Amino acid sequence: MKRKYFTLVNTLLMMFITVVNTSSQTGYRDYIISKMKVLYVPTPNNSTSPAYHEISSSTIINSANIFGTTGNSNMDRCVEFLKQLFKPVSDGGMPELQKYTANIIRLNNKLVYMVLYNDYNTSLTAASKNVFGFCLSPENYVWPCASHFNSGRVADTVSGIIKMGEQYFRNNGITAGRRTFLHELMHTQDPSDRREHIWYSTNAAQSFSYGSDDIHYFVELTPNITATYKEGIANAFTYLYSSIEKRETINWFAENGECIVERTRPSHISASMWLYSLISATNPPGTGRTPVSPRYNDSIIRYYKVYRLAELQSKYILHNEKIMGIIAAEYSDKIGFSKFISALRQTNRDVTNVSTSPLARLIENFCLTALPSGLTVQDVTAVSRTEMPYLYPLALVDYFTYYRTNSKAEYRALFENLLPEVWVDLYWTAGKDIVRNIARFNMANGQPTGRQTVSTHISAIARVLGITSN
Repeated sequence: MKRKYFTLVNTLLMMFITVVNTSSQTGYRDYIISKMKVLYVPTPNNSTSPAYHEISSSTIINSANIFGTTGNSNMDRCVEFLKQLFKPVSDGGMPELQKYTANIIRLNNKLVYMVLYNDYNTSLTAASKNVFGFCLSPENYVWPCASHFNSGRVADTVSGIIKMGEQYFRNNGITAGRRTFLHELMHTQDPSDRREHIWYSTNAAQSFSYGSDDIHYFVELTPNITATYKEGIANAFTYLYSSIEKRETINWFAENGECIVERTRPSHISASMWLYSLISATNPPGTGRTPVSPRYNDSIIRYYKVYRLAELQSKYILHNEKIMGIIAAEYSDKIGFSKFISALRQTNRDVTNVSTSPLARLIENFCLTALPSGLTVQDVTAVSRTEMPYLYPLALVDYFTYYRTNSKAEYRALFENLLPEVWVDLYWTAGKDIVRNIARFNMANGQPTGRQTVSTHISAIARVLGITSN
């Protein structure tokens, strides 16, 4: 009788969980339908008579032909993607894609426009780029990009716009296209100021946030650390969505991977602001190594130098978008996705219309969100504790910069001296030593050697700080 009772209880519990999960998934999809507007540009090279066509969600869900009356005008991969985004899970919708899409849009809770371009087998012109405002790849098709609206009447109701084309999906595949979509979607929600007053040249009519080539590579140390944050927080959602992308980044770090730094300094930017000037002035690491083919393209070989991550000071390592992204993703994995979203939403509020360090604000909000319920940072500094989840984000920054800071002043400088000192003091006195002892790098001659056991290290750090499984 007791066995039958427990079987009945377990069955009812599983039914309840299924209903809750189904309800949540329906909520994600309904929310996406209410907040995302899809526009279609059938002839992007027709710059004299630009035409946008709105594609309704009901058309996406119910019609076989989305981009035409008798067919889809070679927009087949975009059709596949839209149906995965909008249709019920029982009819081809993708639950994880819908979950992360909805949660990203909820950061600002405004409309998002998505413009899809029919650039299949079409070489787009500079004139069409100027008219439609899309990003152009070197091969002259639409390169995925997005922007956030932070001013004007449109910003009252619309958070931003994302632009993608059929050719990108064809060239890279639908799986990579979904990851890229989530990355770009986060850009529509990010109000942080890139501080272009430092990086923009009126004479050149160009921003140098990504360097003279105006390109950012995943393994690049981006000159403007605020631009690094923007790419990094967008990468975090890619890592949360795709275990493949996350594993690739973890492996790169585990092997003390190579990173690249652009050499030539723009004339309007001082040497004290230019990464290569700063890095190369110190020996080691010195002037770096010349990239080689076929690992790197001709432009990188000509204009960049190569370093190993752990050759660099911590403050320079943080200029890499993969490092910032994996710190945020690991926080979410161990502390919880809902707390990650809550901290990111607060960070958005903190950086809106403010020129500050978004990384400092994010890490501070990560710490605050991880505090035990009802406690403040003043409460936890007054008493020694065995459970210190609020130090986890600080430990992640320390770990993913190879513990290369040697003082509180150096550590706080990682955040442009904008992280409240109370958090730096708390980590340095209560967390640093136990973290560095529990997750040691294999070292030889002052450099990491072999392949580091990153996942084991991260789990050990979480455990020593008293974080239970999420």
